[in-house]
Amino acid sequence: MPGFSIRIRRVDGPTLRMHCPRCGAEDVEAETREQRETFLLLHVLPLFWICNRFVACSACGRQFLSALPLEQLAEYPPDLVRDYLRPKAGFLGALLAGISASCWWFPALGVLFGLLAVLVNYGKGGWVRLLSWAGLLLSLLVTGGIVALVFFLGE
Repeated sequence: MPGFSIRIRRVDGPTLRMHCPRCGAEDVEAETREQRETFLLLHVLPLFWICNRFVACSACGRQFLSALPLEQLAEYPPDLVRDYLRPKAGFLGALLAGISASCWWFPALGVLFGLLAVLVNYGKGGWVRLLSWAGLLLSLLVTGGIVALVFFLGE
């Protein structure tokens, strides 16, 4: 899209120990990084930004999103670290979020895809969750507006 761009800044965080929620490996090393994505208008003016904190298990390679700052998470014992991790969105979640955001103008279909996207991406973070909610809210506004218009014109 001309006039829009994304600037991505990645900063490596501390290495920590964790019990992996996916593979079940205990007391494994995990690499961490913080990633900030800034959406720019005219490649210069920041519109909004999303900051994600990633934790990657060294045993299975699975990436998780951290609910805590990485420095604070590194201070926790390995058995408590998993309580602050949530899974990263997968392909299906990203696909539904994209469909939801592009079909918001189509009343019933937009709401359906918006609900599916929010349900699939519930508990996940990042741009996928933001896009899911944005698509659902926009489609609800359009659908509500059309229903109100039909109701008032029908009287």
